Amino acid sequence: MKRLTKLSVVGLLFGASAISAPVAKANAPTDAVMSIASVRPVALAGGFVEVNVFVTKATGVRVYELYLNVAGGDSGTLELDSISVDSKKKNFLFSGDAILPAIDKKGKRVAVVNQNDGRDIAAGSQAYLATFKYKVSPDASGKFQVSINTQKSYMSDSNVQNIAYSAPATTEITVRSSDIDRANTKKRSSGR
Repeated sequence: MKRLTKLSVVGLLFGASAISAPVAKANAPTDAVMSIASVRPVALAGGFVEVNVFVTKATGVRVYELYLNVAGGDSGTLELDSISVDSKKKNFLFSGDAILPAIDKKGKRVAVVNQNDGRDIAAGSQAYLATFKYKVSPDASGKFQVSINTQKSYMSDSNVQNIAYSAPATTEITVRSSDIDRANTKKRSSGR
């Protein structure tokens, strides 16, 4: 196992060219799959919505960095409010290990380094990686798709070799107007 220094961790987390290489340059192909799921598939305009990221069927994961894309909607936006890594979740990838998380809200990314060795995730098991929380703009409506940016997200092992993965799924979030807006619209239409 390689010993990580503070400088190497910073490099691993944000900006080491050896780590940031596209996943196509991974050491060996794997069946690893990153997936994404909305905590609730429906959000209210002006409210918040959370999206969790998971991985399955990966071998030797020691470092990961995640970026998400948001597209769609008829109007408005989903703006990143916060990113968190809940290391107390029972299914957290590095559960019980010492970790170094780095959250870059401005860059809309999160990276986590396991200070111990890499972890394996078996087929049929799903390991939690992070939660992205979005503020739904007051004028938002329609269906938004949130997906993993496969050009910027990566996983690597203890030998600093990228782990190939696929991220085929998106999660869809339907934004509806708030209850207050609906009540006001009903009042206006009934003449009150």
